[in-house]
Amino acid sequence: MKIDSHNYSDRYRGTGTGTHYSAASRRAAMKRRRAGHIVAKAQVLQILLFAALMVVIFFIGLLLPLRPEKSQIENRKLTQFPAITWDSFWNGEFFKGVETWYADTFPFREGFISLNQKVGTLYGINKEQLIGGKIQSDEVPEVSETTSDFISESSAPDEGSSSQSSESSQTESNSSSGSSSSGSSSGTESEIVSPGNNHGQIPEQVNSVYLLGDTAFGLYGFSESVSKNYAEIVNTAANKLDGKAQVYSIIAPISYSINLDMATQEKLGLPDNAKVIKYIYSNMNEKVKTVSIYGNLAAHSSEYLYFRTDHHWTALGAYRAYEVFCNVKGIEAHPLSYFDTMTFDGFLGTMYATCNSPQAMADNPDVVTAYLPRGASTLTAVGEDGEEFEWPIIADVSDWAANSKYNCFIASDQAFETIHNEQISDGSSVMVIKDSFGNAFVPFLVDHYEYVYVVDPRYYNEGLVETVEKYNIQDVVFMHNITTTGSDTLSGYVSDFVNR
Repeated sequence: MKIDSHNYSDRYRGTGTGTHYSAASRRAAMKRRRAGHIVAKAQVLQILLFAALMVVIFFIGLLLPLRPEKSQIENRKLTQFPAITWDSFWNGEFFKGVETWYADTFPFREGFISLNQKVGTLYGINKEQLIGGKIQSDEVPEVSETTSDFISESSAPDEGSSSQSSESSQTESNSSSGSSSSGSSSGTESEIVSPGNNHGQIPEQVNSVYLLGDTAFGLYGFSESVSKNYAEIVNTAANKLDGKAQVYSIIAPISYSINLDMATQEKLGLPDNAKVIKYIYSNMNEKVKTVSIYGNLAAHSSEYLYFRTDHHWTALGAYRAYEVFCNVKGIEAHPLSYFDTMTFDGFLGTMYATCNSPQAMADNPDVVTAYLPRGASTLTAVGEDGEEFEWPIIADVSDWAANSKYNCFIASDQAFETIHNEQISDGSSVMVIKDSFGNAFVPFLVDHYEYVYVVDPRYYNEGLVETVEKYNIQDVVFMHNITTTGSDTLSGYVSDFVNR
């Protein structure tokens, strides 16, 4: 067979017109093959590195000495390794417990949480969040103005009192609302959170949280039946103490109702605290003197009344409540300029933990300002364990952990406390039955009574009438924030105390 040598040569030398591979095409194909091999090797290397990292992390997670026992950010003990039993082994509960323990106590967990928040911030995440889901709330019944003294003239404090202290309050507001505080990390190494042994055992209710930038708002859902029950508890106290002591009721609104605009409250489906408090007061009998503080707080809403990183009000918020109480009782409130102060910066409260430590909050922590009474500086407290101890009314918490600064007030939450003002000798006495909102409120009463008694019904084991008679108490103040009035659990402790 004759071969066309010219065509053959062209075909394989790349100079002819037939179907063939040119030298350039062969070189490109070889480059593509080499690139493919490099990519494949890189992918294998990535997989191997990732697998190695997972193995390292797994073994780090098994290192018991590195596992934390307590979360400083969340101020709680972490999950303990579960005890193994025959039943828990066979029904799988033991392995579920191990899984929970492994995740909850992972070494460097708080560093990872903080890193996650920082990464989220870089991508514009976490500017606005609803944590815990939408609140379920009953419709708040309408109440006629004649059935309540809510925001009445008699409940509003004397304008002179407010004007006398406006300069001081504005100074506090300005100093605490700046950007980063120089003491933002102050005391973070301390593990002291409060005197006694009962701090945080029975937490107050924080349902869902709305996070907006560096400010968190605890949310509240209204329950008509639970709210009426709370009013009935106070009525029962007033009936039992009729002729023995005067009962007052102070219900504190929470921060969203004062600092969030109504459009945002409606968007989140939140009940109007003003209407809720008015409704609860309308269910209290004439033996109870209701102290309607909402109007005074709303009138001073531009002030630093609530913390941004915590669910409590500030001492300035408590002062605005104290003004109204004094007006209802018929005594003169001391202006803010009357008090010496102590200030603790770097406070990162309960909401900081609930919101997984947002960087915006860490960069701009709260400032705790406390007002010191003149007549007494110490109190006698009885803890849940029955042990008695002395403690400052306002403690220096400068070196305490960042999440513990609010505990500067009245030794935090103790079963029973006594404050004796030796500069007053008229036998006057008041008992405050409170949740932790009352902690910042109590110091303002010290210079009006010879004796101030404080009961936290979550830890106190004696009864209302017994205590009033034992100490010859003249005024009884129920001081609770609105979430306590809407919680069966927390109001149940109050009911137990009243009916014991």
